[in-house]
Amino acid sequence: MDSIAGILLLILSLAHVVYGERKLIPDLANKLKDPFLVGSMRVMSMQGGVLLLLIAMLQLLVAGEVITLSGRAQFIPVAGVIANVLTFLIVTLIKHPILLRYTIPQMGLFGLVILLMLLSL
Repeated sequence: MDSIAGILLLILSLAHVVYGERKLIPDLANKLKDPFLVGSMRVMSMQGGVLLLLIAMLQLLVAGEVITLSGRAQFIPVAGVIANVLTFLIVTLIKHPILLRYTIPQMGLFGLVILLMLLSL
C-alpha cells in the first residue's frame, strides 16, 4: 500500500505542475497581462507540486525500506497530504466553491492516497 500511495502521489505531483504550466498559467497570462499575478500563480503551482513530489519520494523510500520512520515521525507523510487537502477544501469552500465540481476526480485520488497511507501505518 505504501508503494501505491507513493506512485499515486508522484503522478498527482507531476499532474499538478503540468496542468498549471500548460493550462492555468497560459490562460491567466492571456487574460490578465499582469506578470506579478502570473508569476505568483506559477510559484504557488510549483510549490504545491514540489511539496507533493517530496512527500511521494518519502513515501516510496519508506515503502522500499530504504528509510524507516518510527514513532510519531511515521505520520509526517500522511499529515502533509492531509494538510494539503484540508487547505484546498477550506479555501475552496470559503472563497471558490465552484472549484469543487471540477476537482472531484482529484479529490477522489487524494482520498484514496490518504486511505492507503493510513492503512499502511
